[in-house]
Amino acid sequence: MRLRSITCLCLILSLGACAAAARTVFPLNTDAGQVKAGSYRLDPEHISLLFKTDHLGFSPFYGRFDRVDAVLNLDDENPANSDIAVTVLADSINTRVESLDARLKAPSMFDVARYPEIRFTSTGIERTGDNEAIIHGTLLMAGKTAPLDLQARFVGSGTNPLSRKKTVGFEASGRLKRSDYGLNDWLPLVGDEVELIISAEFVR
Repeated sequence: MRLRSITCLCLILSLGACAAAARTVFPLNTDAGQVKAGSYRLDPEHISLLFKTDHLGFSPFYGRFDRVDAVLNLDDENPANSDIAVTVLADSINTRVESLDARLKAPSMFDVARYPEIRFTSTGIERTGDNEAIIHGTLLMAGKTAPLDLQARFVGSGTNPLSRKKTVGFEASGRLKRSDYGLNDWLPLVGDEVELIISAEFVR
């Protein structure tokens, strides 16, 4: 038992040393003002698009979309001129409950056969801090369009030590009412307000 504890301790210490070394040899820029202008494409392996809503008042319920594409155009001199366009495949909705996924894809909800794509298009970017901004835009979902603002935060940029590609990372959040898009099933038992939680990496 003592030997196992010593082994675990050594493993933790070695992992900590590796992390510290990685920070030393992998310079990460955390200043949004230093990110180079250009066109960036979403890294499909490093995107999390989660949604959360109230479930009967018992708990928050989470789901996700698994297939997302996006193009980000950055203007370092005037961030307000930057823009982003995001496409989400509605059929990739994933709640980990097969029967619920089937119901969500049906004509009474997302109607994925008729509306296969969900699209967010920025209409303006308002810088609110050194590394923070509000992305104003419109969201097209289930055939209906409504305004959507995202609170975005720059996380870091640099050369990915594994892929050797110039990479920039962000996280963002936003809120919408699903009834604005005609997604009315289970109202009001299941929440109308939906929170979006996003983290993403883009490659130059």
